[in-house]
Formats: sequence, C-alpha cells, structure tokens
Amino acid sequence: MPIKREFLGLTRPPLQVAADYLIDRFARAGSLDMASAIVVVPGTRAGRRLLELLVERAAQRSLPLAPPQIKTVMHLPEQLYPRRSHLPRRSRNNWHGPMCSSMPTDRSWPRC
Repeated sequence: MPIKREFLGLTRPPLQVAADYLIDRFARAGSLDMASAIVVVPGTRAGRRLLELLVERAAQRSLPLAPPQIKTVMHLPEQLYPRRSHLPRRSRNNWHGPMCSSMPTDRSWPRC
C-alpha cells in the first residue's frame, strides 16, 4: 500500500479531525477495520489520545474497532524497511571454549 499523506486543516483540534477522518475513511459494513493503516503522530501522548478518541467515536456509532498501528515519528522508519533476520547473539559462552584452550596453565587464570 503506498504512503498517503493527508492535510486535515487548522479549523478544529488536529486529533479530533484525524479521528473523524479515520472513521469516515475506514467505516465499512458495520465495522471500523483500521488494522492495515499506520498513523504517525508527533508523540506518545498524542497517540494515546487519538486511540481514546477512536474508541469513543466507535462506541457512539456502535461499531467494533480494529485500531490502526499508531507510531511516533521516531518509530516510523522501522515500519518502512523490511526486517532482516536476526543474527545470533554473541555471548560469553561462545568465547568460553577458545579462550580457555589458549590460556597459559602456569598463571592463576579462571579455571575452565
């Protein structure tokens, strides 16, 4: 799905306008399924408030809500590139064998 940026105007409080826009855009067949959408907000407080407004408005219309992913600007880049497979973590145990085999035996090194 391509990124779509919407300018909602300055006539009303932005989160209220955003909540109304999202409900109007995603209300279909007796439900509000926004699970496929990513909404970017400036901070976590705005995200919590937007979710609260969506829940209130869905309850007023008696519609079940599947909320969107609400991300802050800081966490948006993680959503835009594919995830790489996780590399195995290096731990002390990975180096335990090689280090113990190369330690001199005449010093007071930790015993292996």
